[in-house]
Amino acid sequence: MDIIECKSKLESLTTEIIAKYIDIEKHNNLLQKNNVIELETSINKQSSLCNLLKEKESMITSLEHDINGYSEREKEYIKTIDNLKDQLNDKQEEDTKSTRFNIVLSQAKEITAKDKEIIRLTKELEKQIELNKIKETITMEITSNTVNETSNNIEATGWSPTSSTEPSPPVDKLQLNSPDEEELYIVKYRKKNYYRDKDNNVFMILENEDKGEKIGIWEKQSNGKSKLIRD
Repeated sequence: MDIIECKSKLESLTTEIIAKYIDIEKHNNLLQKNNVIELETSINKQSSLCNLLKEKESMITSLEHDINGYSEREKEYIKTIDNLKDQLNDKQEEDTKSTRFNIVLSQAKEITAKDKEIIRLTKELEKQIELNKIKETITMEITSNTVNETSNNIEATGWSPTSSTEPSPPVDKLQLNSPDEEELYIVKYRKKNYYRDKDNNVFMILENEDKGEKIGIWEKQSNGKSKLIRD
């Protein structure tokens, strides 16, 4: 083999080596480029994850702040509810006391009304006793006068109860009650007392216990109970 042929082969080998080297460099450059792209992509992903993490942390901080606010509101609501419960309990106690007071007051009024009725009935009884005494006295006087007159008539006319069927002379009926006197009764309707006369007329009771104006009639219902029918 001569020098020219060796030189030619050497140049050919050199060219192949250079071509191979260039291919290797291209491949290395491509790998490097791909690595750079992957690295940039990875960096971008990490940066995006960091931003997302910051957003989540900000949301968590905001939620914690809201939770603290809700906790404070809950405490205020609990305090308000407790205050309302205390006020409700106080109101119930006041209502209970007021109800008891009204019951006692109503009972006291009923007792007072009954006492007044007892006093009125006692006065009426005393009046009736006096009237009965007067009636008995007058009746005795009339009877005595009638007997005397009959005796005188018998002596004058010769009448005898054994020989005549004629009755004794009639005695005039004596009106003892004055026209101004009126019998009144106390009736109770819807926790209030009224006067009722013998004709079932209903009147108001004045403060001095006198009879007031007529407000209706005392009418018996189908159930057997009576009620006030207002005019």
